Amino acid sequence: MSSRFIDSSRAEKLATVLFLSTSESPSSVINGVNTVSLQSLSKTLLRSANFYEARCFKECAVSIIVQAIADHFRTLSSKETHSTVLISFISHISSSKPVVLSSDIMAEIESVMDETFTQMNEDIKQEETTKLDKVATLINLLLLMPMDYYSRQERQNILVLVCLVDVWTFSLGGADLNCKLKTSSICRALNARITQFTHTLGFLNQRPKFVNWFVRSYDCLQRSLNQELDSELLHSWKSVSKNLDQQNLSILCTMASAKVKDENHIVLFKDTLNQRMQSLRDSKVVFEMINFDSILNALEVLNNNLKTIDLTHAIYASDFMSYIAGYVNESLQEFTSVIVMLAQKVTESGEGAQNEDVMRCALNVALFRPVLEATRWLQEYAQILIPHGDQVVQAKELSDSLIAVASPFMQFLQAYLARISDDVLFTNALAESTIAFVGALCVTLSRYQEIDATKRILATIWFVYGLIAESGNRVAVQALDDTFTSWFESLPKHQFEVLVQSFLEQIEEETERRLDVEREGHRKICISLLVSLIKKSTSSQKFQLRKLTSRIGLSLMKLAETTTSLDLFCRIMDLLNCMASDPSLEFSRYDLSLVLACLVQIGSESALDRFRSQMTRTIAHELFNKVCSSLMSLAVFHRDQLINNMTPYMALLQSLLHCFKSTHMALVSNKSKKKSGDTQESMRHARVIPLLFEYAPLDESSAHIYSRTLKTIPRKSDKTTKSNTQTIYRSLSKHMPYLLLEYFTIQTNVTMSISRPEIKAALVSGLYDIMDMCNENDRTLIMTCLNAPGKTLFKTFYTNWKEDHKYTGQ
Repeated sequence: MSSRFIDSSRAEKLATVLFLSTSESPSSVINGVNTVSLQSLSKTLLRSANFYEARCFKECAVSIIVQAIADHFRTLSSKETHSTVLISFISHISSSKPVVLSSDIMAEIESVMDETFTQMNEDIKQEETTKLDKVATLINLLLLMPMDYYSRQERQNILVLVCLVDVWTFSLGGADLNCKLKTSSICRALNARITQFTHTLGFLNQRPKFVNWFVRSYDCLQRSLNQELDSELLHSWKSVSKNLDQQNLSILCTMASAKVKDENHIVLFKDTLNQRMQSLRDSKVVFEMINFDSILNALEVLNNNLKTIDLTHAIYASDFMSYIAGYVNESLQEFTSVIVMLAQKVTESGEGAQNEDVMRCALNVALFRPVLEATRWLQEYAQILIPHGDQVVQAKELSDSLIAVASPFMQFLQAYLARISDDVLFTNALAESTIAFVGALCVTLSRYQEIDATKRILATIWFVYGLIAESGNRVAVQALDDTFTSWFESLPKHQFEVLVQSFLEQIEEETERRLDVEREGHRKICISLLVSLIKKSTSSQKFQLRKLTSRIGLSLMKLAETTTSLDLFCRIMDLLNCMASDPSLEFSRYDLSLVLACLVQIGSESALDRFRSQMTRTIAHELFNKVCSSLMSLAVFHRDQLINNMTPYMALLQSLLHCFKSTHMALVSNKSKKKSGDTQESMRHARVIPLLFEYAPLDESSAHIYSRTLKTIPRKSDKTTKSNTQTIYRSLSKHMPYLLLEYFTIQTNVTMSISRPEIKAALVSGLYDIMDMCNENDRTLIMTCLNAPGKTLFKTFYTNWKEDHKYTGQ
């Protein structure tokens, strides 16, 4: 649709009908036809390039929706006096006229904000829920529009609009709480988008209470959970509220820290922090975390701001930090007494303790998660502003209080896991608290830069990782992995050397005791943490790791030969792939030979005996893909060393080809006869991988991965000189005829071959690239080694390659 064929007035009428029809109930029907939904509008109109070229729609779309919201509020009649101010003000907002906020109006809005916290426990009224649902749909339309559809004035006005609608949403005490969360989430998402686009606070810049109300609403919600909430909706609302609060604080902090300071911004920022401190002063008990999410947001924003700006112009917020540090220190001391009591209670409960009693203790521990997170931010603050920061947050006292928690906390975890039954998982709340404790301990102990401190942190991470990994909580495992990464990335050189040496000693100890099945869990933890260490270490740290790759590779080879755990074997494959894909490790020829020796273990007959009962088709595909990925990385990043290790490399490539073989259809009816004997005979005489052969043929996606692996072999490396590149290319090309020969030998087999058309089509493109590396003598060699059917197949393949693929220079 183009503006050449429709004028502005007609476009406005059409847009009005189109957009406003979405505010009807999704189940309503007009003349037997379903109304337009937000999903259909987004799919058929907003994702169309023609829509964005139609200026007539762009000029009126936002104003139509804003006007519809104002009209809807004009029709509302509320018996509650606290809502009339908001309804009246919202009903007069337009998209084009500036919104004027007098001091009296702002004072009235503040009073309404305070009253909303008492309107949460009323009985549900369907009428109020319906009102709210229609407003949510209209604002959702604004959220669909791209930012370039808004004029500058529209962005300012809509920021005021969504803020006031958000307040009005919580003032409706009788509305369904899930509907409130949905409407509030939409308002805050649009608020955050406009704030991020303009990097200004707009309406929220007027008074500190306007900024803080969004966070205070979270505490209001926590006190009045008398309705069953949608967990996903609640998580989404919390997430968008946190994002909005951090955006607002970041903007305020940036403005207050500018070289040319505005006194109003400094006052506003300090008032905002003071209001957050006031919530802690009002707490009746030390560990009651009222409004603590707002404290954590402020701590995170302040630390991030100090890391990115010139400290000479920074706002240190010393009073705020000092007060929070005192509160946190007192809370940690309270936590110590609580965790000691809970650890003793769980330990004395005995093996037959009820899960409910033990879980209740875990929930009490989880209440202290915000305090542990705050400890980490305070220690980071002290580290950034040494020595001033140490004095502000009383770092020594804070460290002593945290270290006092460590031993009873670990005792509680051990007792907790020993008492709960197998069907009860390591709860998310307790996992988050444990990870927060590890994060705080990492920052605290690493500041002392002592060898013992580094080893203690690693031992703690090792212990906690094992507990969380056994629970199967993947989100918690990833969070702990991120904590481990952020810790070792910040280590100085001598401490990182201690860390690497500790890992090396551990993996060599596990290698020596590799026949001890009870230590499989320790090996899994070691391999998993090594993957993170190698993958996420800095460039300077990789230089230190480079010296130890031979010893790590040798240990992995011995573990791969003997382990009876398929899960551990898969983790070893992941670690090999991680090492092979990192060019900064700079393998020697010996290093690369060790990697190939580990990969070759997948084809050993003993692997089938060790892993057969644990194998599934999904795992077979994953193992195949991991081996291909490692081979691909070796060909791309370690070509110089590969030319001296081509024998095992080519053996793996040839063996992997057999994973695509399938029995000929003519023999399917007789496959029950001597099936077991034929399979064993095939595995004995062919270059097959027994562990994967039982699941042959693998699917088309695996064939594409194998084909991409072949395509990396002719690729020239950027790190080598031109003369060296030609030498490596010629050395590699000598081996390529044997790969083609293996393929055509498979295809001439009378019982099993690669017969599925989609698999053959996927493999051909990679085989064509291998054919590019073969000269006339190589092709003659292939023809000489093939039988008559093989020669025919190769001639056809050669003809197609010459016509469809071969580069002729034209």
